Amino acid sequence: MSEVKSIFGDLQIEEAKDDEEKLVKTLKDFIENSEKLTSNLIYEDDRHKNNQRWFSSKRVIQNNMSLCMMYELLIEILIEDYKESYGTTSIINKIDSFYRRLVLLNKKTIEPYLYLIDIQECEKELLEFR
Repeated sequence: MSEVKSIFGDLQIEEAKDDEEKLVKTLKDFIENSEKLTSNLIYEDDRHKNNQRWFSSKRVIQNNMSLCMMYELLIEILIEDYKESYGTTSIINKIDSFYRRLVLLNKKTIEPYLYLIDIQECEKELLEFR
């Protein structure tokens, strides 16, 4: 006797895997951008202490920070969409937990350099893209 399989179950598994891969790629992009932001902040902090700020440095920092905030928003949306589509799986729990720790670490890392960032301006930029 042969077993009948539903193609819908297999399709949903493939779609979930695709969504997981997209989420992991977006997390990697977020990490890469966070590293750029941190490097820029450290560099500009040194320049600030030596009174050598470049006129465009504020804009570069604002763009990096706004991009980080956009990635955070995108990742949160992707996680919620995944949970709505496929439920709470062990994979999404691990990704979500990793993401939450990553955001906390990122905030802790940039905290000493917040004086270089106009958060209100970043939030305004973020609202323009929503």
